[in-house]
Amino acid sequence: MLRSLLLGLVAAVGGGPASIVVPIEDQNGIVYVTVRCQGAPNTAVCAGRIGLPQLDETTTAFTIAPGASKKLQSFIPGPVHSRVAKLKALTAVLTQMVDGQEQTKTTSYRLVHSAQDGPTSDALQISAGPATRYQAVRDSRGDAHSGSPLPQVFDIVLATAKRQGDAAVLTVSSTTPITQHDGYGNPIAPCVEIPWASASQTPMFLFGNGQLAGYTQSYWPKLKTSIHGATISWTIPRSLLARKGFTKGFLWRATGGCDQQNLGDRAPNSGFKTFRWVMVG
Repeated sequence: MLRSLLLGLVAAVGGGPASIVVPIEDQNGIVYVTVRCQGAPNTAVCAGRIGLPQLDETTTAFTIAPGASKKLQSFIPGPVHSRVAKLKALTAVLTQMVDGQEQTKTTSYRLVHSAQDGPTSDALQISAGPATRYQAVRDSRGDAHSGSPLPQVFDIVLATAKRQGDAAVLTVSSTTPITQHDGYGNPIAPCVEIPWASASQTPMFLFGNGQLAGYTQSYWPKLKTSIHGATISWTIPRSLLARKGFTKGFLWRATGGCDQQNLGDRAPNSGFKTFRWVMVG
């Protein structure tokens, strides 16, 4: 629908050519592609879409005024991040309408890699303390509740976080085996909530399907996830959260409702635990 609207708009007003500005940038796993619209007397707008087939099959749409530029961003999926980090060029597919004709151009562009600190305004300040090796939170049975009808309310009894190499493994156990699925076939399970610095920013959640989601992008790469009976665990690479500003650590708690407004059972109920990647002085 979006593609047809964009292409229809360009056809109606006389679309001009857009081009990709070299180089393409990889900043800590986020790829930035700058697109410039060539100014011309008969050009009212440049519109089209950019695809990066070496990352995934998705495309990013753009609409740019003549003479202007726009920086588009894409997240590198976790499984291909190490491979992309070694590349010196990246293939981009540029599709656009020019003078009423759809044009597709596939070109390899120079790729530069640069380390950049995460968004400090988004990342929480981590309290002083030693690097985390293992944490365990035990929660009372029978205290699960919900202010709204949910697919299933889980009574959490144990939540743990442990260091495993350069990753954190978060595990949640409840009194109910994880056997139900939603309409898309995803397991209905307890979640883990990871907040940002501001309460107005939607927290990240680890879901039953292995998805880490929330705030700056609707869906991020799926994580290694395992389900055994009433226990679910996720493995979060340190590099993934570091790219979002959590370089020293993060806060977490298990939730039974998997929703910011209706969290159901929460462990710990008194607040969040602090997982530190490093010693914080």
